[in-house]
Amino acid sequence: MRRFQQNLCASYRGPIRFVIIGGVLVFLVYLLKFYLNWSTKPQPLEMDDKYYRGFGVNFQRDARDGIRHMSNQGKLSDAESHKDPRIPSLGKHIDIKAAPVGVHVHVDPDLKQQQKSKLVSKDDEVQRVPEKHSQQQFYLVHLDLKGAPPKISYYEKIFPLLHSWGANGLLIEYEDMFPYWDNLEDLASGYNYTKAGIQTILKLAAKNQLTVIPLIQTFGHMEFVLKHKQFARHRELPENPQSVSPCKKDAMRVIHAMIDQVLSLHPDATFLHIGCDEVSDLARGTKCINAMEAEGVTKEDLFFRHVKTIATYIRENYPKIKPIMWDDMFRKLSLDILQKSEIGQYVDPMVWMYLPDVKGKLPGDLWVKYSKVFKTVWAATAYKGASGSAQLVPDIDYHVKNHLNWLKVINDVDGKLVTFRGIALTGWQRYDHFGVLCELLPVSLPSLAFCLQALKYGEINQDVLLYVSHSLGCDEVKNLQAVSSAKCTFPGYPIFALVHNYHLTLKSYDNLLWQEHAGWITEYHLRHRYSNPAHIKSLLKPVNKMLVTLYKLSQKVTGIMAAVFYPETSEEWIEENIQPMIAKLKWLKTTANSLSLDSTWPKRPLPKSAVSSDRQQVEQSKMHAQNVNQPFQKNQPLVKNDQQKMV
Repeated sequence: MRRFQQNLCASYRGPIRFVIIGGVLVFLVYLLKFYLNWSTKPQPLEMDDKYYRGFGVNFQRDARDGIRHMSNQGKLSDAESHKDPRIPSLGKHIDIKAAPVGVHVHVDPDLKQQQKSKLVSKDDEVQRVPEKHSQQQFYLVHLDLKGAPPKISYYEKIFPLLHSWGANGLLIEYEDMFPYWDNLEDLASGYNYTKAGIQTILKLAAKNQLTVIPLIQTFGHMEFVLKHKQFARHRELPENPQSVSPCKKDAMRVIHAMIDQVLSLHPDATFLHIGCDEVSDLARGTKCINAMEAEGVTKEDLFFRHVKTIATYIRENYPKIKPIMWDDMFRKLSLDILQKSEIGQYVDPMVWMYLPDVKGKLPGDLWVKYSKVFKTVWAATAYKGASGSAQLVPDIDYHVKNHLNWLKVINDVDGKLVTFRGIALTGWQRYDHFGVLCELLPVSLPSLAFCLQALKYGEINQDVLLYVSHSLGCDEVKNLQAVSSAKCTFPGYPIFALVHNYHLTLKSYDNLLWQEHAGWITEYHLRHRYSNPAHIKSLLKPVNKMLVTLYKLSQKVTGIMAAVFYPETSEEWIEENIQPMIAKLKWLKTTANSLSLDSTWPKRPLPKSAVSSDRQQVEQSKMHAQNVNQPFQKNQPLVKNDQQKMV
């Protein structure tokens, strides 16, 4: 029996040894795998600021909420930065939380390998664009200050964000916010920036590696100059302050003075944008008509002569500065006319197109023509102010498609036909000097963030959504449509939330006026004093409640906007968006109180005299208007489509 046991043990000794050794090896393999996973997985790292500055990482602290913004200053290449997971690089998610001693940085090196999820519909699907964008020299954020100009303290908060999103320049259209002096002092608004304020803006921009390019309108859109009595004589048409006349030499002296003053406060500028878009009254004035007849020239000749005179003045007095101008006034001209004008020797064109279908809306031969005229060109997109003259909230999806499709165009022609010097992301605040305010800058920061990322990565995927959400201090958003309801902490977020909540108030207002009681209190009922008293009385309570809501909203707007804007902005916004509702509700209340006094009513049919009289007056007014306007219809300028931002 013992021998049998010994033989049995001997027979199993080999396999037992194999099992034991195998088990040990398996254990060692799992141990090694665990160690490797632990050492390479994303993990919080607590380091002080000096450690990160050694790798070219810069921190800026937001004084309001203590959030630190992290950016790579470029001391290490992208490939080198991958060697240390603590260095932010392209495509990595960075989660930064302020801490009393150090900073916790959570870096996910595998984030770019996650499944991509596009947010455009199949009908509008945009092809993945290679990162050709990295070759663009400038990514300019346009600040349109002819409406709702922010306080300088707001720039201190948002410039670090712009830099972190990929912007490296600002295209500042000061208009009447520039502190013009001497004979031009009337051009400055009552809230204009001071000379010291301009210097502060430039220092803040330099601190955040943002090159400043000033923009001065010098041809069309000179309303802020030509509206004044002392400058009205320079208009192309006496009744319209939109365009300066290229045939009045005195006007050029005003333009030169404007250029001198602006550039004197921008001594480091290397570019100057001279505007020159939408010169709607070009050569329509008597003086220009006579000049064309006498000299045998065309209106295009007058246009190019004016632009070249300005560019020559800049070249002779500021030789290091290259002029830029909008291209729309010569976009559809023939190659022969462009070459004959020699405009390519004087300026860089900035081609603007703010619609999603960029390629389809630009002339098919545009890039071929420009390749034979200009050495370099610029592109101009829009992150706000291009989808409606009274728009309150930007359509992010609309603007993102504009940027993605611009990338496709650039990818097709850059380096092959033309060379792009940069892209300007425009953010119009008014369609012109007299227009109402459209989307405010704080309301549009999420749109700007996504548009910059669209240019950076060529798509909007879940990685970008996550990054932008965190950079704005927002709850994670799953798609672009969810941005409006996100809770965030970015500078100006209270204004963002206020405007979005205003839409809810507007919906309640519309429901009150046009649904609940629309059938019993109209001008018809008031004219005939004929309505149901039960409905009239039931209307008074919700009307009073809505009035209280609107009065409180007005006070809230004034208080919240004061942190970012001067009083003029909140006053205008209230007058445009809240006061009309208050006036309408007051009228309803007065009408309801008046109708509620009646206790008897006439039998039908109701008297027709008042109705007939009104109709006759309306018809007479129409006929009078037609007779008055008929001689001028031929020369009336075309009405622009709000959806195209002056396309």
